[in-house]
Amino acid sequence: MLDESQRELLVAGASRLGVALADSAVARFSTYLGLLQRWGKKINLTTRLETSDVILHHFLDSLAGVPLIEACPAARIVDLGAGAGLPSLPLKFALPELRVLLVESVRKKVAFCQEAIRATGLAGIEAVWGRGEDLGARADHHRAYDWAVSRALGSSGDVARLALPFLAPGGRILLYKGEPGSEELQALDSFCTEKGGAWELRKVAVPHLEAARSLIIVSFP
Repeated sequence: MLDESQRELLVAGASRLGVALADSAVARFSTYLGLLQRWGKKINLTTRLETSDVILHHFLDSLAGVPLIEACPAARIVDLGAGAGLPSLPLKFALPELRVLLVESVRKKVAFCQEAIRATGLAGIEAVWGRGEDLGARADHHRAYDWAVSRALGSSGDVARLALPFLAPGGRILLYKGEPGSEELQALDSFCTEKGGAWELRKVAVPHLEAARSLIIVSFP
């Protein structure tokens, strides 16, 4: 559970990112934190389990994408390589009308995400086991999403290639990155040129984090 100082760290940090968290969202973050810490001692969810680390490196970092997505609050989102539910669960807490699919190939992590969804009382969200390459070709997922999001799954070009089959016309990809190197960006640029897309990189100042953080937005007509 979040104590008062931890709650303030989360709420004030979110505010600095342009995200106003409702009390219901904060309560869900608190429940999610407890689950992350309990399950994280048993399975490999994250190397960061201290409360302040989780808030800064995972919760606030994930919330950095909210200002981009909130213009379409009922958007359909697929989270590729969802892991412990990052960034999609924080996004859903902040924007509860989002319709979200979490895709993860490790069954234990899927089980964790399903428990987090149940415990936080979320609707309009599902965690499934599978490979993105397979799910993106299925009729119920192919070209069905407004956004594909991913955090720490792989290089930008590879993730963009994986995500493209999921995107509806005009859909976009949101990649959470540190400071991608020139080779990675060149590969992404080549992919976008091949597929008729475009990309931009936005540096993000996550409160209290010194490490470089950025968001890459890839768009297609």
